[in-house]
Amino acid sequence: MTVIKNDELLDLLKQKGFALKTYLDQGLTFYTVTYSDPGIVKEFFKKFYDEEQQEENIDNKDVQFLVEIQDNFESPQWCFTNGLEKHHMFENVFDFEEFVKELPDKEI
Repeated sequence: MTVIKNDELLDLLKQKGFALKTYLDQGLTFYTVTYSDPGIVKEFFKKFYDEEQQEENIDNKDVQFLVEIQDNFESPQWCFTNGLEKHHMFENVFDFEEFVKELPDKEI
């Protein structure tokens, strides 16, 4: 099994545009990236929703796709918000890292 070094994962998160976000109501801090561009969200929708749901002509213009992991590298997850409520918890940080590698780089 390959061990991910925290510094390497942090560099990858930075490259992909993740930033720290604290949820005051939970007292938790996450590295988070949010995609709100309808074209990008639509691609995630196609990937994570089955064909029957895709045919329902759901309006995803206000939907966001969030990818996040706690600052202690626990609870790696992604979710849709604002109308397409769907959530996924990764089995482990290694699966999360592989998913993050496929995300678009942050535009500078």
